[in-house]
Amino acid sequence: MRSYLASCVVFIVLIFCCAFTKKEDEKLIFALDIVRHGDRTPLHGLPAAPAYWPEGLGQLTPEGMRACYEFGVSLRKKYIEEKHLISAKYHQDEIYVRSTDYDRTIQSAQSILLGLFPMGTGPMLKGESSLPNGFQPIPIHTALQEQDPLLLKVDDSQQYEALIKQHVYQSKQWLALNAQLEDKYPTWSKATGIDIKKLNTLSGLGDTLYIYRLHKMPLPQGLSQDDISQIIKVSQWIMVEKYKHKVIGEAGSGKLKVIINNYLRQAASKTSLKYVLILAHDSTLLSTLSAMGTPTHEYPQYNSDLNFSLYENKNHDYYVKVTYNGKALIIPNCKKHACALDQFLQRTA
Repeated sequence: MRSYLASCVVFIVLIFCCAFTKKEDEKLIFALDIVRHGDRTPLHGLPAAPAYWPEGLGQLTPEGMRACYEFGVSLRKKYIEEKHLISAKYHQDEIYVRSTDYDRTIQSAQSILLGLFPMGTGPMLKGESSLPNGFQPIPIHTALQEQDPLLLKVDDSQQYEALIKQHVYQSKQWLALNAQLEDKYPTWSKATGIDIKKLNTLSGLGDTLYIYRLHKMPLPQGLSQDDISQIIKVSQWIMVEKYKHKVIGEAGSGKLKVIINNYLRQAASKTSLKYVLILAHDSTLLSTLSAMGTPTHEYPQYNSDLNFSLYENKNHDYYVKVTYNGKALIIPNCKKHACALDQFLQRTA
């Protein structure tokens, strides 16, 4: 009996030691998150079913602020409490935050950062909090919408549109779906007050209907629930289909891919920068995933997160792990769920 108990104890100790050793074999030295903004109001109204949005059109909602804050809390647990990547209090040389120049993305960044560095973690002045409740202000960098070279602006808009027409609008799937739905366009146009003559129009309409339904706003009376569900489904398919082709993803996110690679190179050189947070849009995530050769077939919901994490092992080798909404992505030609840094940089160059 004693021999049996001793064997069990040894077995448990070995398991613990192996697990501990495996955990200690790798260290997170840099992370970058590209996050879609939180819940927002519609970008456009419905002429046949007007609704009042106190925040205005295209703005972050209170629900969106709360979800972003909770996402920030999860980041604090991950990067500060568990991985010990960044300090418990803000240091400007450790973190860089970038957002597109939209109210909803900037406010999403603010809400996330409040969760990452909550009240009470701010600077002190003569033994007291510098700001009420120990608030920690954090710079959020951006660029004008029409001039943003990283997250919004493509090098050649005409070439980009030509690629969309060639690879999307002329595809068999696109033409077939348009032919399948075109008999419904007159009914849907009358019910919504929006002139629908081509499939692409359903993209914006479906987004609006999705938000109306989500926030329990009165829907157009001339549309059945099946109509609404179909329009929403088609609108999300349109967005995914537009960015599914790698050539379009590269045209839409080429600079962002280069920036990500540069950050990873710098992190391997042991710079003080440990974490980059980027707030952007569904199109940003879709184009970046496509450019990496890992296009998604699912529409990015609010707060969707594309994460790049750089690890160093005990042999001082560097490798990258990429996750999308917590699910590991396998980069083409890379083994399993980790990619050697050099191989990752070559694959995504």
